[in-house]
Amino acid sequence: RDGIVDQESVRVASSFKWTKGQSSVHVQERHVGIYGQWIDTWRPGSDREIALILEDDITVSPYAYVWLKTVHAKYDRLPDISGYTLQSEGFFKANGGGGLVTPKNHVVFGYKLIGSWGFSPHHKWWSKFQDWYHSTRKSNPEFRPYVPNASVVTSWYKGFEKRKRNDTMWTMWFIKFSDQNNLYCVYNNIRRFTGDVNTLLAVNRKERGLH
Repeated sequence: RDGIVDQESVRVASSFKWTKGQSSVHVQERHVGIYGQWIDTWRPGSDREIALILEDDITVSPYAYVWLKTVHAKYDRLPDISGYTLQSEGFFKANGGGGLVTPKNHVVFGYKLIGSWGFSPHHKWWSKFQDWYHSTRKSNPEFRPYVPNASVVTSWYKGFEKRKRNDTMWTMWFIKFSDQNNLYCVYNNIRRFTGDVNTLLAVNRKERGLH
């Protein structure tokens, strides 16, 4: 709640020792929810920064950073890349019809849906998304980020709306933004490429929570 911080959470976060560089713990001054934590945690400062946004039930491979540095260096120059994801499973067709079959002969592929299980935004488009999101919410509070070409996730979002829980699905806004700007999220395709189902860059433990 606003003005109340769980001190045990702060203690645990502050006691964690990060040995790879500078680190800091940011304590929100007010309750910002999932939207605020995701959308406003990082504001790109330069095109050399690489951010990785993780939820608390994601286990990350020790090779994830190497992969992120590689794909950022290779694809950041392209005009239609929204970001990169460590997500290695849970692929589905945006318009329904089951799982997404990925190309076996490619180590990465692009898809308009964001992979939020370890997302690393493209610095340019993330800044533009933040500005678009806040200006849209301010200028048109009744705006709904429905995407006809992504009927599955739109249906999920509408379901959350009915239960007044759409404030837990920030990804719908990024999907809408990506659709408007014709952007693609770069996914790793390591499991399919290698044929090894145990080869992943990140694992979602799917612990009980808001979803």
